[in-house]
Parts: sequence; C-alpha cells; structure tokens
Amino acid sequence: MYDPSSGNVTVDVSSDFILEGSGLDLRYALVFTEDGITGGSGYAQTNYYAGGGQGPLVDANGFDYSTAPDPVSASVMQYDHVVVGIVPQYEGAAGSVPANIAFQQNVTYTFSTTLPAPVMNANHVYVNVILLDNGNGGIVVNAAHKKLTNVIDLVEDDLIEASIYPNPARDYFQVELAENTDFELELVNTMGQVVFKQSYTDRNTAVISTSDLAKGMYILNVISGEKYSSKSIAVTR
Repeated sequence: MYDPSSGNVTVDVSSDFILEGSGLDLRYALVFTEDGITGGSGYAQTNYYAGGGQGPLVDANGFDYSTAPDPVSASVMQYDHVVVGIVPQYEGAAGSVPANIAFQQNVTYTFSTTLPAPVMNANHVYVNVILLDNGNGGIVVNAAHKKLTNVIDLVEDDLIEASIYPNPARDYFQVELAENTDFELELVNTMGQVVFKQSYTDRNTAVISTSDLAKGMYILNVISGEKYSSKSIAVTR
C-alpha cells in the first residue's frame, strides 16, 4: 500500500515456486521506476532531426523533434522507465527467500520503505518486484510491476478468472475465461524465458498446442487490461 501523506510504501510479495532446490541464494528486490522525468544539468540531447531535413520524428508524447533545436535542452526532454530507487540494495534482500525450496512452495515477503526522494511525480511511479538468483550472478528469474498509485496488494479486483485444462497437458491445453474479453497469454519456462505469447480479441477461450514445448513445468500469465492471473501448468507429452 502507498500512503501519500507519509510517503510510506508497503509491498507484500507472494510466490509459488515450480522448482525445488537446496542451498539457493534467491532474493527479492524492490525497484522504483518513474516515467516522464525531465531536466538535469548536462543532459541535453543531440538532435539530428532539427530543421526537418530528415522528416518528422514524433515521440509517444507528441513531441516533434524536427521542429526542435539542436541540441534539445534537458528541460524539454522526457525520459521513461528511469530507476529512482532500489530496496534494499542492488543484490536484493538477503534471506527474503529460503535457501531450501520445495516444489510448489509458497514464499511470502514484505517490503516496508518510503518513496525515494528523487521522485518528481508519484503518479508516474511504478513498483517493480524482482526475483534475483544472487548465487548465479544476480540474473533475473522473474518480475512483476504495478503503478504506485494503484493498490499494490493483490486484491480480488486485480484478478481475472481463468481455468486451464487438461493439466498436466499432453498434446494441448485450453484456457477458459469467465466472459468474452481482449486478453493476452504468455507462457514462461523455468528459465524465465517466454516461449509463447499471443493476443486474443473478444473471446473467452484459447487452445494452445504443446507440440513445440519441452516436457516440464511452465507458468501461464493471463493478462487483460489491468487484470491478470498466473497459473502453473505441466507438459508431460
């Protein structure tokens, strides 16, 4: 949760692990990023589109670089996805994940901190929870993010109703939602690699073939607007 009056931020993390292991050094880290940052002394940007000779170049915010000078002053530049704080440190929180993990074990952890001082506008801040493998060079195993000014805790309104069958799956599996909607399916293997991604429009079912999938465990992310669901599925073919 985020308290604008005090700047206090509390993030409750919950993970269901689909692999088991011992002697691990997995850690959660909390990363604050901000969109729409401007300014900064010495950060003027060279503008090769100045004067219009290269044609127009309009960014996502509607700024046309062909009408801007060279260089473009830092005061009018805008940067997104800027890291403004890492909690507790770059290597993550030691002890936030047990060293020994059983199959399908649920792990919870709570971050209690304050909004980083460099933040310019809390309405543009995102909270990113990252699972790091600190024993393997700090690689990112998994991650999730949510806008700060939304409720950070996972509440019922954030979830999309989805069922998967058959599970375990041999030749295929079907995803069924409670109602027709636009949604996206993302299948992630145990290495954190996205092995399948597909968008669907105004429907409530999707059938996924396992012919190109290796035998093993996967996480299926179902995303529809601000709602989502993550479920584990086993491929046994």
